[in-house]
Amino acid sequence: MSEPKPMQVRPMCARCKRKVLAFTEDHDPFQEKVTFTAYCHGEREVVTLTEREVVNITFVSAFNEPAQLPALVSDPANADGGQP
Repeated sequence: MSEPKPMQVRPMCARCKRKVLAFTEDHDPFQEKVTFTAYCHGEREVVTLTEREVVNITFVSAFNEPAQLPALVSDPANADGGQP
């Protein structure tokens, strides 16, 4: 792999609502993949995409919280919420 290169365009950090401190791109021509790394508030987020996926990508934000899943029902017999 090559040395990661800094990118001029930086996405917004979903946590602090500012542009991430640093954003790098590392291209691996042998595996046809590109790894993007965002650095902000002492953490880093890494995303690896295929070259095909990168063609139409727009970077908007980093460090997004995962989508909230609905609460699980602990009693399968009451899975419908107690409705008859």
